[in-house]
Amino acid sequence: QMGTNHWIHSLCVVDSQRINYLYPEDIPYTDKQKLSLACSATPYTSYISGDSNYVFTIKKFHPTDEKSVYYCYTHSRKRSSQNSGGPIHVSIVLVSELSYTDLFRKIIDKISREYFENDEQILEAVYHISTSWEPPIAGKLVHLPFFDGSIHYRIPRTNGIISDIEALDQFEFEHFKISLLDCFKHVLPHLHILWELVLLSQPILVISPNPAQCSEVCLGLLSLISPLEYIGDVRPYFTYRDPDFSIFGTKDISRTSVILGTTNPLFFKDYNHWKNILVIGPAPTKLVIGRNIVKRRSVLSPRKPVKKYENLVKTEHIPMFPSDKQYFKKLTNSKSNPDVIETSIRDHFYQLTDLFMEPLSAFFQCLIPVDTDYRLFGRTPRIHPFNEENFLRQLFIDGSEVQQIEMYRKFIRTPNFVHWFQMKKLAETEVIRKRHYSLYSIDIIPDILHGKTDKEMIDIYKKMTSQRDYFRKKDTDIEQINDFIMNLFDSIPMKVRSKMRTM
Repeated sequence: QMGTNHWIHSLCVVDSQRINYLYPEDIPYTDKQKLSLACSATPYTSYISGDSNYVFTIKKFHPTDEKSVYYCYTHSRKRSSQNSGGPIHVSIVLVSELSYTDLFRKIIDKISREYFENDEQILEAVYHISTSWEPPIAGKLVHLPFFDGSIHYRIPRTNGIISDIEALDQFEFEHFKISLLDCFKHVLPHLHILWELVLLSQPILVISPNPAQCSEVCLGLLSLISPLEYIGDVRPYFTYRDPDFSIFGTKDISRTSVILGTTNPLFFKDYNHWKNILVIGPAPTKLVIGRNIVKRRSVLSPRKPVKKYENLVKTEHIPMFPSDKQYFKKLTNSKSNPDVIETSIRDHFYQLTDLFMEPLSAFFQCLIPVDTDYRLFGRTPRIHPFNEENFLRQLFIDGSEVQQIEMYRKFIRTPNFVHWFQMKKLAETEVIRKRHYSLYSIDIIPDILHGKTDKEMIDIYKKMTSQRDYFRKKDTDIEQINDFIMNLFDSIPMKVRSKMRTM
């Protein structure tokens, strides 16, 4: 009997849009999920040859699931068909609920090489090996047995797009990390506006020549706002044949938080109502910004066959947060080592996101209960509700520009902010609970009984037992409370305790 697998949901082989092998066999994928998986695992583009390693997602169809998508780490091999003479694709797909991109891209690469040298049995073996892996806990270094070696991996504290890799035995992960420089080297001057779009949960359509580059760019966009976690629908590789194609083709897409990647330039025509489109290719960059977009069709004409992908940032969004234009100018002309530039880009946007979040973090501190809110026989204090107008008023008092205040107004209505606030509230609520719990130290018992009448001591004891019931309802460990009550009872004079027993 197989144990619970916390890492891999399934492994499958897709051959020319057909799922030829699935393990475990009893995974209850719906017809829509199977269609989406089979189509996305079969790249349809002339800009791919040989092997390709990329990521796509498929939706879950169970509302009770905490995570709305499965991540599908894919290794696709393009080869010629002896029967039809045309190219066919065979893809190995690892399906997981986890977005540990660098880890799983390396794992699927190793699995695929073993598969093409052997057969499907290797997939079953990998699945069984992974059932022995310890459950992933944020920030923990885990050791995962894998083939003849072991993977040492630090579990990310956020969504896994950027992670902290520890020393590895056999496998080098650097090649499988997302490189912002490789993703955006042709659009470096416009990274700031892309950062704002991702931060504000604006829908973004990414068009790129092949699935590997396409999914890389989509995941790269997510990492721009690190350490903030992007909360939205992410489809790193999306095709016409996906069941959700018509959903994203609706006119009200502006209300949807989604980053959608495709290799088909005709999306530029069918999704031309999208306000934010990023096209990545080898040609010089064009930035089309503002409400009057006149160059759009000249860049990618839907009436003519598209033979190349030109770099393009099309958006109606006007930058709202201060941008260091000199930095991007130097970055574009830099002759430094690529690793140095990569580090510089990551540091810049990490600090920029941190700078943007500073006023929100400061305002959050004002919502935390103060010392006078903690009472021995009172309820545990709560974090005060977030008041949008009070926060924006504080920004105005602090001298923020009008466009910056408007950006914050938009941000606090996004899923990114809601998740950030919920996580901050959850963590601080636990701190508050522990602080309230710490009040019940047996050292204070002599002080709270000093000078009290018999009736007052009895009332104190009753309040304390009532407090214990309150903590019990909160699912709090009441061992310390029980010790406190026991010591409180023993500290009450014998004659008073005798009265209490007869009450």
